[in-house]
Amino acid sequence: REEGAEVSEYNDHPHSKPMVASNSPTLSRFILPTFNRLGWLQESVDSVLRSANVELWILAQGCNDGTDEYLEKLSETDPRVHYFTREENKRGGYWDLAQLLPDSDGYLCLWSDDDHALPLGLERKRAMLDKNPDLACVFSGVRWMDAHGTDQGLHGMGRIAEQDLTSGAMIFRQLVLADYMPSPTVLMRARSFK
Repeated sequence: REEGAEVSEYNDHPHSKPMVASNSPTLSRFILPTFNRLGWLQESVDSVLRSANVELWILAQGCNDGTDEYLEKLSETDPRVHYFTREENKRGGYWDLAQLLPDSDGYLCLWSDDDHALPLGLERKRAMLDKNPDLACVFSGVRWMDAHGTDQGLHGMGRIAEQDLTSGAMIFRQLVLADYMPSPTVLMRARSFK
């Protein structure tokens, strides 16, 4: 974000308006491996913890930038944060964290340490999953921001209209060919991941 810019500036963006207000009691777990990105991580974590019924499962991998100290303190003061550490940064962080999760019928998101959740994004996705029990996952487009927080617009295909998803439109081929399901935006049923 630019200095002085508030997240609320994005509330009026058409992609951040809720389709249906969600008071979903379903727990959403975010799993997040990280390596030496404390500045980005703090904003990312704060953006997730603004939502209700969430947990963060974070794996710090060989960090030496203060990440461990930040996460240790956060996990002591916020019971929604579960913090793990390992000596080195290596592949497989998402999978390693997923193996630690308790079995649950909740939702799961593979989150990144440099991503920022827009207001109401999680609530929209939970509402869609709550309303459509046959869906395994939902996702959204990505808004690119530069290092100063200036909005660079939608990435790639942007957003696929909800009416396409709910009307049964055949868009799977488009998604696969375009390689467009940005993992941090995917909210899936936990049972579909394990």
